[in-house]
Amino acid sequence: MIQVLKTAPAAFPVTLTEAKDHLKRTDTADDTYVTALITAATAAIENMTSNRFVSQTWTAYRDAFPVDSFIVLPFGKVISVTSVKYTDYAAGVTTWDAANYLVDTFSSPGKIDLAYGISWPSGVTLRPVNGVAIEWVAGYSAVPAEIKQAILLMISHLYENREPVLASNYGSVSVAEIPLAIDALIADYRMAWNV
Repeated sequence: MIQVLKTAPAAFPVTLTEAKDHLKRTDTADDTYVTALITAATAAIENMTSNRFVSQTWTAYRDAFPVDSFIVLPFGKVISVTSVKYTDYAAGVTTWDAANYLVDTFSSPGKIDLAYGISWPSGVTLRPVNGVAIEWVAGYSAVPAEIKQAILLMISHLYENREPVLASNYGSVSVAEIPLAIDALIADYRMAWNV
C-alpha cells in the first residue's frame, strides 16, 4: 500500500512555547533551531510508532481490493474515511458508497470493514497499478500526554546532544552511545507491525 499526504497537519503536537519551557529557554536566540527540532522530533516519534498524532489527510493506494473483508489503514488512529474510490481499466473512477463499509475509529490501527452482506466491488477490471484509492483522516482529537512528553524528551535530547555519541577523555578515551528515554512513553502507541 502506498500512502500520499494530501493535507498536512495545521500544527505540531508540541508548540514552540512548550518546547522552550521544557528546555528552560526564555530568550528567542534559538527559536528557529528549536522549531526545526520540533519538526524532527515529531517525525521521529511518528516513525517510531507508525502513527500520526495531529489531524491530517492521507490517500492510500492499492492495486486491488483485498481477499479479506477489511483493509487496515496505516498510521494508527483513524478519525474518518472520506472516500473509497476505484479506477477501472478505461480510467473511469467510481466512488464506492459509504454504506458499503464500516470505519473502525476505535482500534489502532484503524480499518475499513465491509458492511454486513456486502462484498468488495467485482465484475470490474481495475487499473493494474493503484486501482483502489482510500482517502482518510489520521490522528487524534487530542494528542496523548505520553506522546507530547516523548516529543519533548526527543527535542531535549537533540538540543543537548548534537552528536550521536559522547566522547570523553579522562585519562583514556571513552565513547558511549547516548540512550533515549522515550521507549516507555511510546510503547502503547506503537503499531503491532512496528514492535
